[in-house]
Amino acid sequence: MQTIITLPQPIQRAINTLLADAGHNAWMKRAQLLHQRYRQQAENKQQRHVVDALDALAYLGLRATATYSQIWGAVDAVCEIVPSWQPTTLLDLGCGAGSGLWALTDLLPSLTHATAIDQSAHFLTLGQQILSTAQEALTVTWQQANILQSVQQASAMYDGVLLANVLNELNELQRTDLVATAFQRCKALLLIIEPGTPVGSGIVQKAAQQ
Repeated sequence: MQTIITLPQPIQRAINTLLADAGHNAWMKRAQLLHQRYRQQAENKQQRHVVDALDALAYLGLRATATYSQIWGAVDAVCEIVPSWQPTTLLDLGCGAGSGLWALTDLLPSLTHATAIDQSAHFLTLGQQILSTAQEALTVTWQQANILQSVQQASAMYDGVLLANVLNELNELQRTDLVATAFQRCKALLLIIEPGTPVGSGIVQKAAQQ
């Protein structure tokens, strides 16, 4: 298993360009405020931390590498446990700017098509810009929508469904509904990833018991 996980160079260069265009002082100041919001996050309450384009950029600068590493490590472990899993399609719910897509594309060359859904238009715009600049071969359908409503209304099935760092921003009833509905869209694996905190671990354990 890889011990030091870094962003793929094309992705890192694309992010660096976006941050440079925004100005170092601007996104760094906003990143400090964003960090405070995450630290003050309450359990079992629906919360929205990213509210505008600068927040989305600040998130990239503050958390993109760590989030990518977290997802990469989890998916790498799945690949070791289930080497026969070679997905071609993925549904990424609460995709943000696409860190899950970057990780799965790096680990699973079989993946060719993904549907990425997020409520934030700012994240989706960044995600499209990053993949376009990085010239990734993955074909992505980006959708701005409430993820629970969207997946409830959908009928398509996917080889994999990813819920990464999403459930902790929902209340308990919403989590239960989303996990159940996401599982119905999944042909093979439902991947649930949360921070390794007591809250995050508790969320994953409850989801596993559904």
